[in-house]
Amino acid sequence: MTPYLLTFALAVVCAFVMTPFVRYDAGRRLRHGRVRTGVEKPRVGGLIIFAAFCAAPFAAALLSESVAALVEPKWRAIVGLCAASFLVFLIGYLDDVRELPWTAKASGIIAAALILYLLGYRLGEVSLPGGGTWHLGWLDLPATVLWIALVTNAVNLLDGHDGVASGVTALSAGALALIAADLNHALVAVLFAALAGSVAGFLPFNFPTASKHLGDSGALLMGVLLAALSISGFVDETGRVPLYIPVVALGVPLLDTGLAFSRRLLDGRHPFHPDEDHVHHRLARVLGMRARPLALALYAYAALFAATAIVLERLRGTPWVPAAIALTAVLVVAFVLRLGYHETIWESRSVRHLRGRPRLEAGQPEKTAP
Repeated sequence: MTPYLLTFALAVVCAFVMTPFVRYDAGRRLRHGRVRTGVEKPRVGGLIIFAAFCAAPFAAALLSESVAALVEPKWRAIVGLCAASFLVFLIGYLDDVRELPWTAKASGIIAAALILYLLGYRLGEVSLPGGGTWHLGWLDLPATVLWIALVTNAVNLLDGHDGVASGVTALSAGALALIAADLNHALVAVLFAALAGSVAGFLPFNFPTASKHLGDSGALLMGVLLAALSISGFVDETGRVPLYIPVVALGVPLLDTGLAFSRRLLDGRHPFHPDEDHVHHRLARVLGMRARPLALALYAYAALFAATAIVLERLRGTPWVPAAIALTAVLVVAFVLRLGYHETIWESRSVRHLRGRPRLEAGQPEKTAP
């Protein structure tokens, strides 16, 4: 574990030392769907995390022969990953400054996903939980682009309260580093450790009450790195990708995105138009949580998903996999019920129409039987 711990520690130190000195302004406006109270802080997280992530593996290679043996033969691949992720960082930075339309952001993310695909980040064949295999064939390109875009946007959507997206990302990346190492993908484990460390080093400044914000540059950057590394780091001994493992590890952002898109589509709204009904908003509104307990609650939930993903990887090929999948389903259902999303979906425009009930207008009371 020494190469991974060394890379993690160097990334933590790099990000922690750099953050107080980075003062550029990446946007001051309070934006719809990202409302924060108080004075808007500089959104510097993207630059900090990008710099620490890119520097840590090469710095570790200078200090450790074992890391150098992993990094030096693949330095071009690492630079290519950094270049593609920089494109996403740049899109996020421009969005922080001038609030780009969703079409422009989506185009930039898709372009980065295509670059990553050309660099070899491809799903190819996907292992299923029951032991079967899905040969993607001509679907490989669209499936890979969809996965990268989905995870990238999922992490971005989770960034609505201080410390939430960064803490969840650090936990997920740490778990994925352990899994990649167990699957004998040592370089990918080093890169996951660099990501976890760079985010962890920035987190003290982003934890409530934050002095620095991630911004879209930071949230989108973390998402694209998680998406890309989860492809290359989960090719098992059969040459296939057991994609269900990173899906579980990224359970919190993916669940939040799935609920957001489902709510909006079922209510006849555009799926990419922002609102204030994400999981962090629900925790604050339904359970009355303040900023710090809210972040810690989501960390705990993300840790449960991360632990389940590690268990899933250790149980691959055994009859216990369905039990671990069932545990994941229980976590999802409990979360949905506790936050009342089942009621939101039940009362959505489309579901009410299927039930033969007219849609309630805003402020209109529900009619009850006398």
